[in-house]
Amino acid sequence: MAFNVVGTLALDGTDILTASKAFTNKTIDVDSNTVSNIELDNFKANVADTDGTLAENSDSRVSTQKAIVTYVNSKLAGLSYRPAADLRDITATDVGTEIVGLSTYDADSVTLVNGDRLLINGETTAPATYKDRVFLVSGVGVAIVLTLETDGQAGDGSPTDGDTIFVQRGTASGDKTFTYNGTDFVLGASLNGALLASNNLSDVSSASSAASNIGVGTEDSPSFTGATLSGLTTDGGLVQTNGSGVLSSSTDIPTANTIGSKYIYRADGTDVAVADGGTNISSYAIGDLLYASAGTTLSKLADVAAGQVLVSGGVATAPAYSASPSLTGLTLSGLNVANGLVQTDGSGVLSSSTDIPTANTIGSAYIYRAGGTDVAVADGGTNISVYAVGDLVYASDTTVLSKLADVAVGQVLVSGGVGVAPAYSASPILTEIEIAAASAFYYGDKTTEGSWRTIRIDNDLEFQRYETASWVKKAEIVAA
Repeated sequence: MAFNVVGTLALDGTDILTASKAFTNKTIDVDSNTVSNIELDNFKANVADTDGTLAENSDSRVSTQKAIVTYVNSKLAGLSYRPAADLRDITATDVGTEIVGLSTYDADSVTLVNGDRLLINGETTAPATYKDRVFLVSGVGVAIVLTLETDGQAGDGSPTDGDTIFVQRGTASGDKTFTYNGTDFVLGASLNGALLASNNLSDVSSASSAASNIGVGTEDSPSFTGATLSGLTTDGGLVQTNGSGVLSSSTDIPTANTIGSKYIYRADGTDVAVADGGTNISSYAIGDLLYASAGTTLSKLADVAAGQVLVSGGVATAPAYSASPSLTGLTLSGLNVANGLVQTDGSGVLSSSTDIPTANTIGSAYIYRAGGTDVAVADGGTNISVYAVGDLVYASDTTVLSKLADVAVGQVLVSGGVGVAPAYSASPILTEIEIAAASAFYYGDKTTEGSWRTIRIDNDLEFQRYETASWVKKAEIVAA
């Protein structure tokens, strides 16, 4: 290595150079001296690594900017981008039975629709003709059909190393890029700008400075696992920046922050407006009810005395409590027995039934029912429920009805006098019989041959006999 010495160069206090001189196996303390005009070709061989494959993977070499760009471009060049898929499914292991033929299916928590491009990665059932291929969905709602999408590739649409597909929707796979690695589609990322524009290794003063000045790569959607940024130490805090772009963490969000240029509601701040799903009210009295007093306004309806009920005021009118509401066409759910009566149990629960419990009364009085107590005479009944054929019912006392049994044919019922029960008689004594003009008194059956009768003809009395189906006069008594 050659040095251009201006003035005197001293080692161990002894001047040894006054002009240019070559050193062999000498040690120079760079920190205590100024060394200028160093370029990459001044470094030891292989310190500045120009290998675009970065094959050495060494901590003692510094790759040039060109080598890094070459390496990144080679990685990107190995990717083959295919048309995007709408959804990715890793759940179905037997696609032919778990998806095909069904009327509906959810892939990655999203219901399939006709026209979706579906990337299938989870099939394990042989011969696995669906695995790692893209299919066009049709037949949703009837029987799902999956049609292979080859995307211009030859053969059966099988992927090749580097095939890259962007998935547009889905809970786990949506908005992510997947690259085929020869075995499966794995999550990938797009690299944009592996080096910053100012990262020029030739304009720094040392190899260590050059190494630290390599630009940080950027990604459209990077994925970090277990990343820690120093200084962000607040447990459960949110990351925020100051005016200079410095990150810090805090559990308190500044009040000036907004979401989508809109105000953020917070505890002890402005009451949440009705238009944002709030009430715009922050204090209440016990029992208050909220009601819409206008299209965008909620108001409080104060509680009232116990027992009153809330009654609608009609369309576009505020409701109000009432102690005596008037109900029209009231229907209570559960009371659905046809023509049933409403009753309560011991807890006040309503029910309906066509059978009234026997303990019920009307005006504190017993309710007579079929198969129950016989209706008393005092309630308009007979207090009798069993009779023999021909029985007559008569009053045996002022509040008692009794049965008079039937007797032999031909007997007649004869009064026993006022306050005395009647009775049947075969030979009643008649005090007086009145017969109207042209009326007859028969002795025996009037249709039997040989029967007699007496009949009044005007003022005369005739004795007639029934002969050959007609009445023949046999004698008469003529009035004087």
